[in-house]
Amino acid sequence: MKKKIITTVFSSILLMMGCKNKEQKFLEKHKVILYNTKEADNFINNSVVKPIEAKKLQADFAIKNNKDPEMYSFFIIDNNYVFTSYFQPKIPNASVRGIWVNATTGKSKYVKEDVRLTAYLPYLEEGEKYPF
Repeated sequence: MKKKIITTVFSSILLMMGCKNKEQKFLEKHKVILYNTKEADNFINNSVVKPIEAKKLQADFAIKNNKDPEMYSFFIIDNNYVFTSYFQPKIPNASVRGIWVNATTGKSKYVKEDVRLTAYLPYLEEGEKYPF
């Protein structure tokens, strides 16, 4: 009996280690670009809608849809600027939940999916950019 319990516990641990968390699954399905990277700079330089315009578009969308405008923007996901209010600076992570603005068309949509992604790498000096 004891051997059976130990085997079951060990099997459960191995099974859990093999499971992917929500963040990993999301990253496999979506192209995510973190702000303040060379990749983000290249994306912004080549996009039709720039971040300042996207911020205005998301605020207009929020007002028209009786939502509060979102406060933070850490990611570009699948050609969309992502604006969210769900941010935990000490972890540091932010949710993808919020208003997404398409960088080509300017079309806005509200995404309810609440996946938390690493929002930035901590301990950078002010004004310093990420090396990737």
